[in-house]
Amino acid sequence: GNTDLLSAIDKLVECYEKTANLIPELSKAFSNHIVSVRQWLSLLKRKSPTSKVQSPFQWIDGILVQAMERGYWLHLENVNFCSSSVLDRLNPLM
Repeated sequence: GNTDLLSAIDKLVECYEKTANLIPELSKAFSNHIVSVRQWLSLLKRKSPTSKVQSPFQWIDGILVQAMERGYWLHLENVNFCSSSVLDRLNPLM
C-alpha cells in the first residue's frame, strides 16, 4: 500500500543521499533538494492512511452509477436540456 511506496521512496532518497555525499559537488548542489524531499516524505507519512487521521471526503456512487451496476433502468426527465458535453457522456450508456 501507501506505506510500502513511502518506504521505497525513503530508501531511494537514502541511496541518492549516500551517492551525493561521495561527490562533494553533488552534495553541495543537491543538499537543499534532499532536505525538501525528506520534509515532503515526513508530511506524507503523517498523512498516510495508516495514521489515525481520516479524510473528510468519501466517494459515494450516484444514482446513475448505482443503476448501471444493478442493471436498473434510469429515467432522466428533461435530459435534452443538458449541455452537449453531458449528453456526449450519456449517449454511450443508452
